Amino acid sequence: MDYKTLLSKTQKELDLEKCKLVWSEEIVKKMSHNTDKVDFFSALQKAIHSFVTDGKKSDSFYGLIQEIPESYGLSNPAKDSDIQNVIRKNLNTVATKITLVTSETQFQPEEGESPLENWIFLVQNTQMTSGLNWAIVNRQSGKVYNYGFN
Repeated sequence: MDYKTLLSKTQKELDLEKCKLVWSEEIVKKMSHNTDKVDFFSALQKAIHSFVTDGKKSDSFYGLIQEIPESYGLSNPAKDSDIQNVIRKNLNTVATKITLVTSETQFQPEEGESPLENWIFLVQNTQMTSGLNWAIVNRQSGKVYNYGFN
């Protein structure tokens, strides 16, 4: 399957058809390495899944909503499925921007992760937070986590 078809399919599967994706096929090819065990599209899926379901860090989308669910129109305590629906809805808006981080990207991850060792996705302009949020996917192990900076 070619890049454009695979991207369209992935966007549909992840319900990201409205948000702005900031990368090109050329950037993905340039960032890909023969030694990667996790390809770009698998990393994108892992990153979005992490944003939606992983609240281990209190500054993640999930952690923020779980902490003050009333601010998002949810009961306290909020059900996992309700939190996940709020995150999905907020990721898929025309205002939301998801960037594939390269060494030239303005906002590098706060914890210093390298885009050479990891696929890094930056989310900006959501209604959930005014800050920046990153998902980090290790290119070898596939380990993924996410966090934010407000």
